[in-house]
Amino acid sequence: FAPFALAQLLFGKSILAVRLLGVLCVFLAGLAMYRAGSILRSENAGLIAGLGTVVLATFASRGQATMSETLAIAPLAWAALPHLTARLTARSAFLSGLLLSVATLVRFNLAAVALVITLWCLWRTRAVVLHFILGGARVPLSLAGLYAFQGELHTFWLSVFVAPFAYALAGVTVASLSVPQSALAGVLPTSALGAR
Repeated sequence: FAPFALAQLLFGKSILAVRLLGVLCVFLAGLAMYRAGSILRSENAGLIAGLGTVVLATFASRGQATMSETLAIAPLAWAALPHLTARLTARSAFLSGLLLSVATLVRFNLAAVALVITLWCLWRTRAVVLHFILGGARVPLSLAGLYAFQGELHTFWLSVFVAPFAYALAGVTVASLSVPQSALAGVLPTSALGAR
């Protein structure tokens, strides 16, 4: 929720502030896709990719609300962009990891994407993978440090890891997971720990 709070701090406490943040994120994602299309094919392909991203990210019959997916699309797109270039530098790998961790903190299900890009980085060039990992670790470790400084590391753990897993597994029962109930106690919400 930090991006929403930042938007309201900068633009005032209103729905318009949150919508402006969403517009900015979609614009930045479109710009990244323009760049990707230009790198992979041509300027025209880049234009189609950029405009297509903006149109598809905002296409809804009554307008697009700003959701976490909208906020995560910009750092995700820019995180993937350096991996399309011929040579991945230490700096671009670090920035890619950093942006990917920001996207993952905004939308936790992007952790799978982060894993795929990490494996791609390992396969493609091992020389910069440490920079990628350091970039990716910078944001969550900095946040964890802030929480720890306030004596609230447990809150960080709950909000960054436990709550997203609980949300993702809402409606999932232990019986459907084939995992002992004792292994999930304290991780899943009590509603998911129904009878087996």
